Amino acid sequence: MIGILSFSYAGVAYAARGLGQLARALKNRRAANALAGLDDRMLADIGITRSDLRDAYAEPLWHDPTDVLVGRAAERRASRRSSDPLAGDPEPAWLTCKTVTCG
Repeated sequence: MIGILSFSYAGVAYAARGLGQLARALKNRRAANALAGLDDRMLADIGITRSDLRDAYAEPLWHDPTDVLVGRAAERRASRRSSDPLAGDPEPAWLTCKTVTCG
């Protein structure tokens, strides 16, 4: 009898967690829908594109679209940092005597 009760409690907890995740995904989907009202320049300011919005909305209903958007924005930030020779490096190699002959 105790095994049945613990199984049913685990089942209820699992279902509650699933419903909570679904509610969070739906709430974030509504918030992501608000981004569609922004123009392309404003979207670029936060690091996403209209194409990113379409990809996020293409996810199944139970997936959180903001996960896609956050990932895309992070990829763009990382790409910008890696292509900028001054980003994150207080003394870039091209300014040091290692790369040029110092007199």
